[in-house]
Amino acid sequence: MKKLYILFSATFFSLASISFFNIKPVIAGGCGWGDITCNPSDWTCPVGGCPPVPRPQAATAEVGEYGFYRVGNQDAVYRVYNGKVCKVSDREQMNAYGGFAQVSSVSSLSMILDSKNFVGECSNPDLFYRVANQDAVYRIYDSDTTVCNVKNREQMNAYGGFAQVRSATSTSVILDGRNFVGECPNP
Repeated sequence: MKKLYILFSATFFSLASISFFNIKPVIAGGCGWGDITCNPSDWTCPVGGCPPVPRPQAATAEVGEYGFYRVGNQDAVYRVYNGKVCKVSDREQMNAYGGFAQVSSVSSLSMILDSKNFVGECSNPDLFYRVANQDAVYRIYDSDTTVCNVKNREQMNAYGGFAQVRSATSTSVILDGRNFVGECPNP
């Protein structure tokens, strides 16, 4: 009985102190679980929750004949080249193109697409690729239009070695929209 009285007293005191000081306890959703931006000193939130954290406004760039662009702070990145536009498929592909440092922001998608032909997802850049757990290495070259199969280790070394070989998700991603010519010519 004494334990029940102590438990009841502790619960009552906690609830009374929260309502007396008009403090909203940290809870999941809205304000809480790691979001201590409202009052980091005591992990409390004002009545009504925390205000949304503002996202910085991106500077707007002009769209050139070539380059990588995104709309504001959106995740999607588009490649502009030869009067065409394609959507970069994922982070790995953007890294293969040289990384996110070269991506500029624009205010609308129409700025990117204006007077250009949208061709869907981008193909991988001109480099050497291998599908995980397969031995074949493919060379993509000739302005991203031609694919060949590297014959052997000696030929790959002549092209500069295996350090430049990147990973692709499937052979179809490598071959998609390109002319496959069989074995690669010697460099």
